[in-house]
Amino acid sequence: MKRFWIISAIFLAACVKPYSPKLNNPATGYLVVEGNINAGTGPSMLVLSRTVALTDTTVEVFEPGATVALEGSDGSSYAATAGTNGTYAFGALPLDTTKTYRLDIKTTEGSEYQSDYVHVIPNVPIDSVTFVPKGGDGMYVQVNTHNPRNDTRYYQWSYDETWEYHSAEFSSLRFDSTLDTVVARLPSQQIYTCWRTDSSSNILIYSTTKLSQDVVSGFPLTFIPQGDQRLGIRYSINVHQYALSADCYNYLLLMQSNTENLGSIFDPLPSNLKGNLHCLNNPSEPVIGFVNVSSDQPLRTFTGPPSFWQYQFVCIAQDTMVPFQPAWMYLWYFKGIRPNPYPRNYTDPPSGIYIPIAFGPGDTWTANHDYCIDCRLQGGTTTQPWFWQ
Repeated sequence: MKRFWIISAIFLAACVKPYSPKLNNPATGYLVVEGNINAGTGPSMLVLSRTVALTDTTVEVFEPGATVALEGSDGSSYAATAGTNGTYAFGALPLDTTKTYRLDIKTTEGSEYQSDYVHVIPNVPIDSVTFVPKGGDGMYVQVNTHNPRNDTRYYQWSYDETWEYHSAEFSSLRFDSTLDTVVARLPSQQIYTCWRTDSSSNILIYSTTKLSQDVVSGFPLTFIPQGDQRLGIRYSINVHQYALSADCYNYLLLMQSNTENLGSIFDPLPSNLKGNLHCLNNPSEPVIGFVNVSSDQPLRTFTGPPSFWQYQFVCIAQDTMVPFQPAWMYLWYFKGIRPNPYPRNYTDPPSGIYIPIAFGPGDTWTANHDYCIDCRLQGGTTTQPWFWQ
């Protein structure tokens, strides 16, 4: 969700002048509530933050120290545990599907916010997550589900994707600064294989109300273009499916229109979002978010590269044969520091920090640029995920 108001102005004139909208945005911003209340066996996670002005360079302003609780129409109450970056977590919630629930939030500044009471929306498991080629252009990741009772109708998905990738070359050596020399690299110190994780950012919703059956067939979650690193070695996607109320679906549909479909004069104009959360201290204060209660139905799927995939990480820098002179070579190659005094009879190495690869003939070893050798420099980690197969 974008944590700011978007106001669009179109001027059809001979010249265009900069426009600075005058927004009535309070100093602390409007409260933003994100997340789904999980009525299943797993935990629930909410994120509280504040909107920022268009001119504010701050990316996110989280709401720390709030008291967050889920209250049932039967008088039950469940408190959330505050975490970092505006997160608030509930453990497994023993919710009664015949009762209604609302969210209650009290901030450290004394403001109190409540949602309307909402019903628990029935959800069903995901049938499958499939990978469908689009000619030779790439791969669609699609989700399929159905409800034989025909009583879900409104769906939302989110996902986390994780993929394995390799650096261009394997390094069996490393420089030991304590010993001031090159030593063998242990398996636990490998920097050839990495894993990287990313999360969905778009609003992924669908309604089956216009269909005779409550069936979702081939809804596109994401598209992976040809040659993308994600399908280079091994890929996993963990999809979460939520059931929505009609009001929540319409709210997200409007949000989707406001945040994702703008950009031309033919697109719909931004609309004021009105969720089911209210400020008790100041009823006129907008609150961004919609409280929805349903079970989280996850499904994790793995796949390898398809036969037509063309990804390969190639390093354009060539291996360099390095004389074994560790005292100054460590500074020059591994720290990028030009030594003083300048070593005689040696030319400048290529720019950047180098990593040793393997021993060569005599007192030499080969090295290459760190970006070619250290997979972590491409954004991943060498720690294998617990779920990896």
